[in-house]
Amino acid sequence: MTGPSRGYALMISAPLFQLATEALRVHSNATGRFQSLAQLVIERAGSAPILEDHDPAILLDHLRLIPTKGDRRIYLSIPRAAADQLIDIKKQLSRKTGRTLTVGDALSLLLFDTLAEDRASEILKKITITGA
Repeated sequence: MTGPSRGYALMISAPLFQLATEALRVHSNATGRFQSLAQLVIERAGSAPILEDHDPAILLDHLRLIPTKGDRRIYLSIPRAAADQLIDIKKQLSRKTGRTLTVGDALSLLLFDTLAEDRASEILKKITITGA
């Protein structure tokens, strides 16, 4: 990474840590390369509107079931442009859910969206294979 960047030190929960490692596994398999959390965030934050199709109640349920804050420290360093996109996502999701979200919450929902998209793709593949 070159140029200005933004660093985040986040204290996250064990369930959010597990969500992150699962999202990284899925993203690495999809790209055929080992990926980092920063690479995943850069790609997802820069893509089409995030979580647009998710019901706000589902997003809030996710945050209730997978708490953001915890005792595991992670570091995330991303280019300034990706950090700005992540902040925009946080604001968008705060408006959508009617709740003031943190950067950690936005990260959690971005990871949730990554896995939801992967699961939807898997289901579509199975439907196509079985001809249903």
